[in-house]
Amino acid sequence: DLFPSHDIGGKTLGRELSAIGVAIKNGEDEKIDILLKKDKSLLYKDAGFLPKGGYLTPLAVAIFHGKTQIVEKLLDIDNDLLYTSAFKSINKDDITAIGTALFYGKDEIFENLLKRNPELLCKTTETRPSGKTRTPLGFAIINNKKEKLQSKFNRLKFKKDGK
Repeated sequence: DLFPSHDIGGKTLGRELSAIGVAIKNGEDEKIDILLKKDKSLLYKDAGFLPKGGYLTPLAVAIFHGKTQIVEKLLDIDNDLLYTSAFKSINKDDITAIGTALFYGKDEIFENLLKRNPELLCKTTETRPSGKTRTPLGFAIINNKKEKLQSKFNRLKFKKDGK
């Protein structure tokens, strides 16, 4: 059964995870490797479903559960995952990995994504069904996370300057 019923703690993420979603949630690296060896396209498929509609890719499931090493592992397999939709909401918004990390407050993962590509701060992180887009700053403002983004940016800036 590809999508067994699986309770993930009553969080807003929903109740259904695919086999790879369960392996990611549980931090089962060996199972993840086996599943991806069998079918690498699982990286781009639905791994979790939201209760009222929408889906999460394996990368978004890893971000949601704070699985930093698994996020890195998935990006090592395909770094282009940084730029594709990781999370499609009930409103049909497409949100990238950096937006997902920002939305769920996964600070370490957010910072690691920026280390992979600092230009992500300037790239689209959310695409609305209307075609309108938002950068991480716009996304942060809409989701009341502006201060959090500013503090992360300042910390990264100081590290770059060597302070």
